[in-house]
Amino acid sequence: MGNWLEYHTLDPDGLRAALEVLREFPDVRPHVFAQERVYVDRLDPQSRAYLERDGITAEEVGDLDTVPQDPVKVWVVGNPERLLSLEGELARRAPKVRWVFSERDFLELLPWGVSKGTALRTVCAVLGVPLREVVAVGDNPNDLEMLQAAGLGVAVADAHPAVREAAGYVSRAPGGEALVEVAERFLTSVEYVETPAGEVLATRPNRSDWRLAPGQEVRLRFDEAGAYPLPAPEGRLGAEGA
Repeated sequence: MGNWLEYHTLDPDGLRAALEVLREFPDVRPHVFAQERVYVDRLDPQSRAYLERDGITAEEVGDLDTVPQDPVKVWVVGNPERLLSLEGELARRAPKVRWVFSERDFLELLPWGVSKGTALRTVCAVLGVPLREVVAVGDNPNDLEMLQAAGLGVAVADAHPAVREAAGYVSRAPGGEALVEVAERFLTSVEYVETPAGEVLATRPNRSDWRLAPGQEVRLRFDEAGAYPLPAPEGRLGAEGA
């Protein structure tokens, strides 16, 4: 196992408030991640199915107040409508934790100010890689900050509507298949030329599998926050027109 670049834990008061709210939602299942282990109050069929799918082993403890100190997150599994109700209660009564949907039926409680976007910034700083040179691919709301931090944020074809709206490029392929599309379109034999106006032209002159005509340029605008594709003459890049 490698070394931690950063290690963030949930605010103790925020966690206590969140657990109080969660006790009022007995039909959802919270899983506490602490000290590289996972704890759950009760292992029900729904919880077992998701844990098995993701290859996670959890320890059943009955009372989540007994788990070790300094948990890094709480992963809540439940019916999407119930999780939306839970989200509203957390906003009202547990303001010291951050929450975000990682799937329709997964709500994650995280340390305030921590996201995939902050993680990406840290990794790039350590590796010395400019954010503008990063392509990030995502599908759910927990990917939003990462897509916004990267030079180019890509939403897969079946991504959450908010992710598709925030992305600079929407793939034609769904799920993991989008990674192949992104690699072929943006990471292979791309030529970049910066203009005096600060724009960057990304060209693929010898590739005919772009939805753009062969030799047509994709224009990117860079600033301190990232890179943003400018509209091509035919419209937005991605599955909805390029």
